[in-house]
Amino acid sequence: MNKIGAFLSRLVVFILFGMAGMMLGFAVTGYWVNLENSGMFVQWKLLDSPLKFQQFVYSNESEIWGYAENGRFYMYKTEFCQDTPGEACGKWIELDPHGKFVPEIKNVIGSGCKAVYDYYLVESRYPPQTEASPLECMITQVHHPFFGTTGLTYYVLLDNGQVWMWKHKPDLINSFKITVYGTLAGLLAGILAWWLLKEKLFRFFKKLVQPLTRQTGYLP
Repeated sequence: MNKIGAFLSRLVVFILFGMAGMMLGFAVTGYWVNLENSGMFVQWKLLDSPLKFQQFVYSNESEIWGYAENGRFYMYKTEFCQDTPGEACGKWIELDPHGKFVPEIKNVIGSGCKAVYDYYLVESRYPPQTEASPLECMITQVHHPFFGTTGLTYYVLLDNGQVWMWKHKPDLINSFKITVYGTLAGLLAGILAWWLLKEKLFRFFKKLVQPLTRQTGYLP
């Protein structure tokens, strides 16, 4: 009976340590995933160009069109480049404009960044602090009904002619993987902690039940 009691005691402690590790791993990775999905770790990107832009013309989640000081129109594409032969990501390309805004949206953009953010009901975001000030802002929202998420892209034109972009696309599949891996890592950490402390824990519980042994004559 003594051996069975000792085995059961160690088994219970092992399970408790494993469960505690899993819960801790799940909580930590869940907190991290929430921060990631909120866009906390997304950084602004300068869409660098020797040209100075004066106004935005058109935008979507993968490209921004601008009117430069030389009187020409340019497009900067950030993704889906393989869908259009001859176009390249990561640089401004001269083109003939074909996109345009409806009058209402054009008026909102012309009213400044705060008006744009209020119109789309999004959080105000601006590029890293520079000597320049925001001149125009554009927001692109892409809803994903299947996942229940919304991708957001901010484009900001500064009064020095620079264009900045902030893009966030929540990835629920990746978030799920991180949560699973984090929970498993917590389980392994709990098992490791149990392995390192098991002898001390066994001696502690043995001392704890000694008063019961004197009274009942039974040592688990």
